[in-house]
Amino acid sequence: MYRGRVMPDMLCHRQGTRVWIEAKCKRRMHCHPATGFEERLYADYLAVQQATRIPVFVVFKDGGQCYGGRLDRLEVYKHNFNISGRPHILFSVPGNFRRVYST
Repeated sequence: MYRGRVMPDMLCHRQGTRVWIEAKCKRRMHCHPATGFEERLYADYLAVQQATRIPVFVVFKDGGQCYGGRLDRLEVYKHNFNISGRPHILFSVPGNFRRVYST
């Protein structure tokens, strides 16, 4: 079940297809070819996907670029990466992200 979980930002629906969207706005890391967020959020989003059977897509805005992909198919760069005392999951950039737009 997904009670007590952090939900993705949006549930989108079009022509019988539904997807969860989680949007992140942050800079890519300087020392690693990666971007990411807290491990606990990753676990929550995957639990929501499993409970609802609706895929979760994560979209990152990074400077002038916007890229995204299905959460359970992103290329993991590193698990349990410590940022400000909290474990984060990092995804390889470009990895298997798809560019949504760039300026």
